[in-house]
Amino acid sequence: MNPIFHRFFAVCLLGAGAAWSSSLLAQEHGDPAQPSAPAHQGEPPPHVPAGVTAVRDIEFAKAGPVSLMMDLYIPAQATQPLPLVVFIYGGGWMNGSKNNCPPTTINVVTRGYVLACIEYRHSSEATFPGQIEDCKAAIRFLRANAGKHFIDPNRIAVWGVSSGAHLACLLGVTEGVKELEGTLGDHLKESSRVQAVVDCCGPADLQLFLASASPAKWSAQLLLGGGGGVTDAVRQLGVKASPVTYAGKNAPPFLIVHGDKDAIVPMDQSESMYKALHDAGASDVTLHVAKGLGHQPPVGESVDVIYGFLDKRLKEN
Repeated sequence: MNPIFHRFFAVCLLGAGAAWSSSLLAQEHGDPAQPSAPAHQGEPPPHVPAGVTAVRDIEFAKAGPVSLMMDLYIPAQATQPLPLVVFIYGGGWMNGSKNNCPPTTINVVTRGYVLACIEYRHSSEATFPGQIEDCKAAIRFLRANAGKHFIDPNRIAVWGVSSGAHLACLLGVTEGVKELEGTLGDHLKESSRVQAVVDCCGPADLQLFLASASPAKWSAQLLLGGGGGVTDAVRQLGVKASPVTYAGKNAPPFLIVHGDKDAIVPMDQSESMYKALHDAGASDVTLHVAKGLGHQPPVGESVDVIYGFLDKRLKEN
């Protein structure tokens, strides 16, 4: 059997127990030699709740021929600057789009936030650090255009799921790391710093991830340009691409959420991120273990934990 197909088949079997997981796995672990076309087709745009205005397909930068887009969701009755949540979708750095935003994330707008759902180049379009450069360009764009969209540029949180959480973590710990800032967009003088991070089941230590038994490690390998195998160069880039590498005492508040039944991204990834931040002296780090949840967006109690975290860090402070 073709080894790439073998990986795909094994992953689909693992995901058969849950509808969302199987959908995500189909995105994350399809045959990398046969990428979907177009790469960012994704799902239809998400449902917009009553009282929310959607502004779609805003170009925030161009990376060569690739137009990088975002959607904004703004409370229709907004009259003053509001805190911003930036959502980064998952898909193994290979698939998905800004439309892959779960209802629990869209609903933050009804709680008094502006929401931005951003796109980034997939691993078929660019290897690392292309993805984090795109995300940083999005933050700079949003900060530069805050006044146009009722955004408070000093209250920005980033929320990611799976591979999107990996990028969210990197945004949280690499402000000012020149080799990851990139030169995309028209607002290079703006800061890419964020004031809070919500990390839902994201890979944080790619060296550890590549050595794990996870079927998702193939996606990380492609992100690092390792389609031909895990070489020393791939491992070295894995260090550069790992959020744990940059953990420091000045990190913004972090909420790390991970299901204890996750068979795709091992729990030790979130434990490693928590430990790296704690050991570095970061003052506000929480690890929330979601009992009974697999590799999926948060539900139930975990959603309340996230909403409470955002309110406390972006509103009460």
